[in-house]
Amino acid sequence: IGTPLQLSFSGIIIIDGMAENTVLLLISCLALVFLPCSICFHIGHNPSVVRGSRGFTKIHAVVALTREVGNNDKLRKLLEKESFDIVEIPCVAQKRCEGAESLPSLIVSKQFDYITITSPASARLLMESMQKASEVDPEATADAKQRVVSIGKGTSDVLRKQGVEPCFEPSRAHAEDLAAELPRSGEEPVKVLYPASELAASVLEDGLRGRGFQVTRLDTYTTAPAQWTEEDYSRSKGVDIVTFGSPSTVRVWTERVGNWQQAACIGKTSADACHKGNWQHVYFPDSPGMKGWVEAVREASNSPNLSVRSS
Repeated sequence: IGTPLQLSFSGIIIIDGMAENTVLLLISCLALVFLPCSICFHIGHNPSVVRGSRGFTKIHAVVALTREVGNNDKLRKLLEKESFDIVEIPCVAQKRCEGAESLPSLIVSKQFDYITITSPASARLLMESMQKASEVDPEATADAKQRVVSIGKGTSDVLRKQGVEPCFEPSRAHAEDLAAELPRSGEEPVKVLYPASELAASVLEDGLRGRGFQVTRLDTYTTAPAQWTEEDYSRSKGVDIVTFGSPSTVRVWTERVGNWQQAACIGKTSADACHKGNWQHVYFPDSPGMKGWVEAVREASNSPNLSVRSS
């Protein structure tokens, strides 16, 4: 099965001058009997289509979006264009840390050469803090806006929507690359303010300090496991591909559902968390971002390991 049946009529014998149109009618009838089966067998091995009661319809892989509420819209729109079935089951919820209260005063302190922002969530919080800071010292806030560093396109998009153009973005959206590539000149100390998630690893600050930067890390927010309803638990069992945008979402899903599905990650950091959780089928782009994330979902949907249901 997998190769269409090839019908041969060379064995049909015309008896006693059977009329030509009768032979053609017989061939047509046989074709109607066998051809649908042939097509159905062939398509049965193709995960993109199945034969329905009224022709051929697509098989829809069910994709779960697991970021916090309000942060899944962009990926949803891109995947819906690819005809995936989408379910939103947030694994994490954001909470503010005490450091968030200190951020506006540090913004206007004029003591930092760079403010490094490493996630869209951190970018949104920074812009909120800059709004508060501008009410205290508009000039210092305007100066601080010129010193904002972004880790990658997704974070930069959030900043630009609020009127802040990042002064630097690394070649790849990885903490290692940002730590290695952030410009510095001369021997003068370069001071960096790093508003971060409480759960963020120390890769960026360690790398910068290794190059001689003076880093002030400020934990401004954290993520906690989101509350799930019985419906969320039920829907999670019907998911084919799970999208992960952070290690914390990987941990929550693995604890609650398991690691038997296909994982499509935004980048290497989340993929590493999947590997630590013994996920067997993990897809991720070399450079984190929405385009690569969608491609990872597409690759997962084409995997021979995927067992999907027809709609």
